[in-house]
Amino acid sequence: MRPGVKTTVELPDPLLRQAKAYAIDHGVALREVFEKALGMLLREGSQPPGTFRLQTITTKGEGLQIEGNWTEIRSLIHPAE
Repeated sequence: MRPGVKTTVELPDPLLRQAKAYAIDHGVALREVFEKALGMLLREGSQPPGTFRLQTITTKGEGLQIEGNWTEIRSLIHPAE
């Protein structure tokens, strides 16, 4: 692996203190904190804005159970006005 490029970045003091505390608490180098944070930001930015992600929820068979066919179920959800 070739060495990275060195650069100077100005950060607000409180943010730098938080980053240093995170590095100490997690036993990683401050450089790793910056690499991971920047990587996460860039990966998030690669998704189109407004991308919807459906949260997976399971009821393990204990959810709402209705007897009937789809026409009957649909009429319960969308009753005729």
